[in-house]
Amino acid sequence: MTLQEVLAARNGLEAEKKIIQYCDYLVTAMNHEDYMNFGNITAENPAKKAFKDINEEDYESDYFEMINANQRHTRCTQHGCLRKKKNGRGQECRYGFPFEKIEDSCIEYQAKKTNDQTIYYVIKYFPKRNDSLLNSHNRVMSVGWRGNIDLQIVLDEKRARLYATKYAAKGE
Repeated sequence: MTLQEVLAARNGLEAEKKIIQYCDYLVTAMNHEDYMNFGNITAENPAKKAFKDINEEDYESDYFEMINANQRHTRCTQHGCLRKKKNGRGQECRYGFPFEKIEDSCIEYQAKKTNDQTIYYVIKYFPKRNDSLLNSHNRVMSVGWRGNIDLQIVLDEKRARLYATKYAAKGE
């Protein structure tokens, strides 16, 4: 490897670290251990409370109650998210739950080929995750919206175009 290649690789790794740091600022998939077993969930859905009515000293507990009431995938059912696997054997959650727990946020690059055999890369960000049933979300948006928000960072142009096209073509 030449010095120029080493420097380019180092610059790429530094850029990746900065991208991960910025994505971590925007998105989280971390839960407080006191809430992961539903031990501190109140009977009333916290989404019924207006944010303006929450005392500042209760912001932290409100946030964790909100994500556990609205950001967790609690169960898979026949009439809900369960679908046949592509191989026809068994069923799986169409949303991909449960997710793998991840100790440190990372970016993965997956090589793909187009029909004409051109290679391109799908780039995906995976946030640090300690709860396999929790959506990735933005803390401020979740508390402000007071409902479910599954937030994903799109890092490559092709996926951005596909997402925008799919979203624009929705019948809703």
